[in-house]
Amino acid sequence: MAQAGAPDGFATVAAARSITIHDLLIHRSGLPTAAGPAAAALREAMRSLPPDAVLADRIKALARVPLNFQPGSAWEYGSSTDVLGRVIEVISGQPLDEYLRERILAPLGMVDTGFTVPPEKRSRLALIYERSPEGKLVRARQQPPDTRFFSAGGGLFSTAPDYLRFCQMLLNGGELDGRRLVSRKSIELMTARHSDPIPLSFLRGQYFGLGVAVQKDDGDSGVLSSPGAFGWSGAFNTYFRIDPKEQVVLILLVQRSPANNLELQYGFQNVVMQAIAD
Repeated sequence: MAQAGAPDGFATVAAARSITIHDLLIHRSGLPTAAGPAAAALREAMRSLPPDAVLADRIKALARVPLNFQPGSAWEYGSSTDVLGRVIEVISGQPLDEYLRERILAPLGMVDTGFTVPPEKRSRLALIYERSPEGKLVRARQQPPDTRFFSAGGGLFSTAPDYLRFCQMLLNGGELDGRRLVSRKSIELMTARHSDPIPLSFLRGQYFGLGVAVQKDDGDSGVLSSPGAFGWSGAFNTYFRIDPKEQVVLILLVQRSPANNLELQYGFQNVVMQAIAD
């Protein structure tokens, strides 16, 4: 925890309990973040990694840094999903990319989705843009199309048709084209209220399920949607929402920094939802 005058700006105490998988799923693990009291220690731990570090290496480095808070005591978006990816690797005995390909991507027919892009497909990569200090739109640093770091928290390359198949599976309650990947009850648990409210201004009026933000029924979000609609957004303003009541999937694929451009994301959603006539 942060403490003025303490060495390194924080003091450590014993954890009251271990981090659970449920803590990781709902981002109440307390794992250190770039803005937390141990941010400098986290940066140093990550800088010590070699360029070809894999997920296991990064999680070991993360484990050497103090938690931001006691497990389960608060909500903070961070590295929890990456740790879940490592849990999958340990339990399955497979690298995360192989597990996702065999258990999710191949069964769904997501032929253009993965952590790496083969050379023959790299001409199709969308460029990333950002605003210069002068306000001009310029190219930003591109994500490398080949990597050994498979992050469960982000980094997959995909296409609109591929991602639509994934979202349609969720909208269908866990199955697509006669193949079931997830049970209906698991989808219900994923979209149940696990943490409320989400302490992020751009997600007002939504609670956190398991890996997704879910629309509350109080109208506080300021966006056209139905209670129970769920989804998430990405680092370069990619955005998806699934509305079970209206049986609608919304996907916005953008490569523009910084993230959480609400004029763009909510404007897209409001335009789509306004087009629903009956």
